[in-house]
Amino acid sequence: MRYPRRTLAPRFDNSVVGRTLARGVPESHVALTSGASFACGDGRGGATMRWYLAVVVTVALSSGAGGALAGATGHPQKPHLDLRASPRVAFSPVEVLVIGELKGGQDSEEFYCPGLVWDWGDGSRSAHESDCSPYQDGAELDRLFTARHAFRAPGAYSVHLYLIRAGRTVTTAAVPIMVYGHFPSASDGY
Repeated sequence: MRYPRRTLAPRFDNSVVGRTLARGVPESHVALTSGASFACGDGRGGATMRWYLAVVVTVALSSGAGGALAGATGHPQKPHLDLRASPRVAFSPVEVLVIGELKGGQDSEEFYCPGLVWDWGDGSRSAHESDCSPYQDGAELDRLFTARHAFRAPGAYSVHLYLIRAGRTVTTAAVPIMVYGHFPSASDGY
């Protein structure tokens, strides 16, 4: 049985705009909305398949301080904590430099002058409390945190950095570190 060739004609549906706005996206954020439905069948009342495609593009507007972007709800984004280590793979014993960096987001009191807790994954922890003046609107955040730690035994370690403010963890990040056993050298008689 051959089916006649039919051209699919899209039908645009602007009700997508209404559903987008109903979800709390401000009208000023909706840059482009479009939808289309496609139906095809044999034209004799047989099986019909229907697809619906909707495209919604939103534009995040600048929220001001720090160039942070507002999300779909209009609330400023929080900074994201990124953690990296150098070296991440080494032979023991090794001293590792770990760098935590707050990226993006708005400078806010929640991230101002946090206490730092470094959990080294080997059963030890280090803590650092900053001595800062009280927060004032427009105060810049410290966004870079560094620490060094010596790993003396081989193993797979997961180093965590916790940013603490007012007794609660504001954010955390982790980085894996792999330490292999002692590398033989000429001084070992090899």
